[in-house]
Amino acid sequence: MKWKEKFSPARRRHKSQCSSDAADVSKTILDALQQSSDAFPPLKSVACAVSTIWDISVRVKSSKKEAKAVSKRCIKILEVLADSVPDPSSIPPEMLSSIEQFERLLNHITDVLRSLEKPTLLKSLIYLNRTESTLQAMQRQLDEVSQRFLIASSMRIEAKVSHTEEIVISDTRQSSAKLNRI
Repeated sequence: MKWKEKFSPARRRHKSQCSSDAADVSKTILDALQQSSDAFPPLKSVACAVSTIWDISVRVKSSKKEAKAVSKRCIKILEVLADSVPDPSSIPPEMLSSIEQFERLLNHITDVLRSLEKPTLLKSLIYLNRTESTLQAMQRQLDEVSQRFLIASSMRIEAKVSHTEEIVISDTRQSSAKLNRI
């Protein structure tokens, strides 16, 4: 087998799927063993212990993925902000306030994520519940700040449109009045 074939993306996906399937089958067998081993208590104890370790390892891995997802989400929000403000020198004060609030949240999230970076296995286990709840709280905070920013932006746009409509109507009335006088 050639090197390219051996390490192709399709082959890696296939291996990943096979290992995922094997993990699912193993977990199912472990759960069945745990539930059906009442007649042999030592086996049930071992099955429970292995199942608990398995669940904890899945949670640790999930927390790492969630932390990466929070980071990626922050970057995407920043990219949207950068794209929506073509001229940074002309940012309205209200929008600047929203951006500064978002920046404070991002700084807080950065500090938290740095504290979660590359913990030892023992720290990952000790602080697992705290890490999970912290990541959930950061997701909620991102949601809230994003929603507030979107609502404030929408309201500013609506106010500008309304103000522009009033000016157009006023100008139209003045033009009509001038035409009527002629």
